[in-house]
Amino acid sequence: MRLLLFALLLVSPMSSIAEQWMKNRNANVLIPVIKVQDGCPLSTAEMQSIVDGEWLRARLKTSGNAVLSFQIKLMCLDVTVDGEKIAVVTNANFRFGKIMPQAMLYKNPDYDKLLLTASTDNGKRTVEITLRDTIAEALTEYLQANFGS
Repeated sequence: MRLLLFALLLVSPMSSIAEQWMKNRNANVLIPVIKVQDGCPLSTAEMQSIVDGEWLRARLKTSGNAVLSFQIKLMCLDVTVDGEKIAVVTNANFRFGKIMPQAMLYKNPDYDKLLLTASTDNGKRTVEITLRDTIAEALTEYLQANFGS
């Protein structure tokens, strides 16, 4: 039985297997590109603070001779009932992209999130935690592709 489980693990697709393009010759440089629509629970400065923390933990630089970028795009929509804002829908789009020689965004891996949160501080905190965890997941895959065994 153990042998069967091990064999299934070997042949089953794994979502955390990095794409070949993720291997970067200057792997310690990854440029974050942040776009936050007005009205989102987080401002651009708050999103930048989250990114700075994750880049620091991953020991990545944000400037230098970079080939890849990591785009974070937040789009938000208020949910209202009788004119009162009760919730916020946040669409968070995360994509690795190539900077040179030709700019492009990679479709996979897909880290996108769609969140429906209360329009309170607790809702904002939920968005912060989810986005930080998603960035950490993406950076882990990037680091595994470049520095893993």
